[in-house]
Amino acid sequence: MKNMSKASQITYYMVLVALFSALCFAGVFVSIPLGVSKIHLGNFFCIIAGLLCGGLVGGISGSLGMGLNDLMMGY
Repeated sequence: MKNMSKASQITYYMVLVALFSALCFAGVFVSIPLGVSKIHLGNFFCIIAGLLCGGLVGGISGSLGMGLNDLMMGY
């Protein structure tokens, strides 16, 4: 990361956010029902993104991926 230009770093983070957003979006479809709620793999991918890439990437990818899923599924 030290030898990358500013434009390359921005592109790198955009790709990471897009990748983890897609994983969060798809992970919501794999869920375990617990009473009236559910636990899904979207949460797992959001946490993994935050641990591996930092809180900003994890937060943005989780909110984009799971938020887009909520919009598309009618929640």
